[in-house]
Amino acid sequence: MSAWEYLTQITRWPHRGSTSAYEREAAQWIGSTLGRLGYRVEIQPFLAPAATLYAGPPLVSLVIASVTLGALWAGSPWARTLAAAVSLAAAALLVQEASLSRPAFDLILPRRPSQNVIAEPLPARRDMAQQPEQGTPTVVVTAHYDTQRASWLFAPWFRPVLPLFFKAAYGALGLTLASLLAGALAGWWAPAWEPWRWGAWVGLTLVAVLMGFLALAGLFGRPVNGANDNGSGTAVALALAERWAAHPPEGVRLRFLFTGAEEAGTRGMWAYLRTPGAQEPSYIVNIDNVGGGRLRALLNEGMLLPIPCGRRMRRTAERLAAGGQLSLWSRMLLLSTDAGPAAMHRHEVLTFIGLDEGGNIPNYHWFSDMIQHVHRQHLEDVCGTVGAFVEMLACDLRSPALSRVGG
Repeated sequence: MSAWEYLTQITRWPHRGSTSAYEREAAQWIGSTLGRLGYRVEIQPFLAPAATLYAGPPLVSLVIASVTLGALWAGSPWARTLAAAVSLAAAALLVQEASLSRPAFDLILPRRPSQNVIAEPLPARRDMAQQPEQGTPTVVVTAHYDTQRASWLFAPWFRPVLPLFFKAAYGALGLTLASLLAGALAGWWAPAWEPWRWGAWVGLTLVAVLMGFLALAGLFGRPVNGANDNGSGTAVALALAERWAAHPPEGVRLRFLFTGAEEAGTRGMWAYLRTPGAQEPSYIVNIDNVGGGRLRALLNEGMLLPIPCGRRMRRTAERLAAGGQLSLWSRMLLLSTDAGPAAMHRHEVLTFIGLDEGGNIPNYHWFSDMIQHVHRQHLEDVCGTVGAFVEMLACDLRSPALSRVGG
């Protein structure tokens, strides 16, 4: 089937929300489809929060706000110091999550079952002379199949100020923490120094407004169908799996990974990274939101600091860009893709994504993300470009001198 035909199948469900029953049904369908194509399929179960964006930051902020209020009323330097220590510990969870160093919100949020679908070509369907040997580089083609909730945060009227919202929210938390630390130090060395209280009150007010908005947005949000995000990437990956079922690219070990709970802080990728098959550095080709806009290759992942995609992946992308098949995008996105945690774990990565000239994803996390707003020919063109990238990468990796990741 074509990528478009796979897209019509994956969008049959009303949504595929993270950890939902629809997500499980979609995973079973993906697994069955890959099995019929002749792949060895593994369903990898794991636990994940149903949401992190709408739950993690507000919960951390609530802890910081509560202990800051206690410190404002406490006269004891011990109480202020304890409040500062608790706030720093809570903020550390937020920093760890945003820096992609670990899925820290799992410590404070309830978790529910989700699953990945992992597939490799069966040996019986391959030319035995082309069997991957030990040390053969692994190329992982990945796409998440779960969907996010639409909320005020991603409404068309709010999207232009979304970057400012996140910067203001983190700035308000930073101001609150800095004021609390100043108050703790003042309690020991300058008890009469009171200006820290003004900073704390200003920070608390901003935190209450911004994080309250975020929490309410999540509370009243509703799941979207997710044709572009990320039915499109799932459909392209399935079409490529069908294309390579009998004759995978030579010189590499090909693996397909369909992640669940990507919209819950990339929990599916985190789960995959804990498997034995992900311990050796590999090349991860991530397909996300490719149903519209102009096809881009992300040169940097990350939310706080840029994480380079890797020298080999970048060079291959530059060759395709020189031919006019895609363009390169060096700016970071606000939210992490599945490639972010993988890049932090020594894998070379490259995300293919559709963005407009302003860097926006069409119909991103909104009710309009339906199949009628996905461009059919564009989707097929993306399938051809991503396939050409993987085959070009495999060709480069056949040389023993170039087989090492990052070489």
